[in-house]
Amino acid sequence: MKEVPSIFKSFRGETIVSLNSFQMVQKDKYHLVINPDTGAWLTVSESDKGYLDFLSLPKTLNEIKKIPQQNNRLKEFVDELFYSGIIKVNGKDVFMLKEKSQEPKLPLFWVLKYTNSCNLRCAYCYSYDKHIKERIDLPNEYIYKVSDLIGTTSKEHRLCFCFHGGEPLTRYRDIVECVNELRKRRKEDVEFTIQTNGTLLTPQIAKYLKDEDFSVGISVDGFNEETNILRPYANHKTSIYKTLDAIKNCVEVGITPGVISVMTNNIYDKSLDIVRNLSELGIKSFHFNHFIPSGRGENKEKDFSIPTKDILDIRLKMLLFINDYNASKEKNEHISERYTSNLIKRLTQQRHLSYMCAQSPCGAGRRILTLAGNGDVFPCDDLGTIPEFKIANINNINDLESTLNTSKSVMMCQTHCVENIPQCRDCLYKKLCISHCCSDSYHYTGSFYAPHSACEFIKKFIPAVIDLLYKGRIQIENLIDK
Repeated sequence: MKEVPSIFKSFRGETIVSLNSFQMVQKDKYHLVINPDTGAWLTVSESDKGYLDFLSLPKTLNEIKKIPQQNNRLKEFVDELFYSGIIKVNGKDVFMLKEKSQEPKLPLFWVLKYTNSCNLRCAYCYSYDKHIKERIDLPNEYIYKVSDLIGTTSKEHRLCFCFHGGEPLTRYRDIVECVNELRKRRKEDVEFTIQTNGTLLTPQIAKYLKDEDFSVGISVDGFNEETNILRPYANHKTSIYKTLDAIKNCVEVGITPGVISVMTNNIYDKSLDIVRNLSELGIKSFHFNHFIPSGRGENKEKDFSIPTKDILDIRLKMLLFINDYNASKEKNEHISERYTSNLIKRLTQQRHLSYMCAQSPCGAGRRILTLAGNGDVFPCDDLGTIPEFKIANINNINDLESTLNTSKSVMMCQTHCVENIPQCRDCLYKKLCISHCCSDSYHYTGSFYAPHSACEFIKKFIPAVIDLLYKGRIQIENLIDK
């Protein structure tokens, strides 16, 4: 491994170093030092704590080098502070999150509410709209209009359509027609993904999805009737066996689907069993969403929300299981959980995350848009059943960039950021937090100026993960996905 150069070799001796602003949290055997304004952090032993007092006044590197010290520990400690971002160099903050890759002007990820029809009756379905009684299918022509509005993009920023629902595979033949037409219009400059409950995903459909290079997400909460109880058919019978068949059909043709589950109070303690069982079927990517009280889940917080201590317990167990599982496997066999993976990236790689829900403000209206069945455009699919968040109808948009720039809906979503939420603005972990979903705040509180519903869990989970890193109980390479 290449040796990291010392600050004393990289900068001139007259360079001035000074401590950045920080707060200190007392732990059992060390102190957690955090700069809340940048997210820079470092674990400091009791024996090194005194060096912080010494460095409280600015010092030149030459002054530090002249200090008598045993084993050069002070110089080593200054290097640790420098690479952790806790000190300034000549008055400038050295902790800089890596620049975002240049983003296109227009959102290129479109969630298509391809139909509101679904063969399941999930108890918490956020897409369900009680005000709409008839079936609504999104016409393919509206999707082609999106393609025309976006124009041609570079291969680095390809337009992506996500077939969503309802259950999109109730319109499988229409999907085939749509994909064929878009391939003609955009050639390689388009990609596709589908989010499905899997119950209609036959071997033949799996082969088609493989041939067309679809990314496949399968929604399932368990591995047996008990754990998947909130996702029944309309006749109340279990759907789990068809969904498990879908996973097998995908794996057999060479698709590695991702699994999305919703953590609810009645089965959260089975989340680890879900990972164990589905990983044996070939699933490598998991994402456990927090429950959002909308759609069929409206006003069901008491039924489905999980107490902080319980979600902390299961999240830590899952983290440890994934770490240990991957430690015993080759890299190509590793599994990951999206939330955990993104948090480890944020804690250890000092960079912006590509995952739009982890950014502040989030990607709603900026990186993602949702196209409803009637052609209405929304900033995010989680807000797609609320009329006041409608941006415009696709048939009435001639200049998409101008429409988004003047949209009150998009503007509201973009004001949901750390700086505008008092509880977040004053939080020690505000720059390490990866829970910035504006729709979560809105659905729980009716306001964009409130923290995430899992705020108390997050403030306990972040230092707990840091503690595991400090103790060497978990390793970064075992927890970050590709």
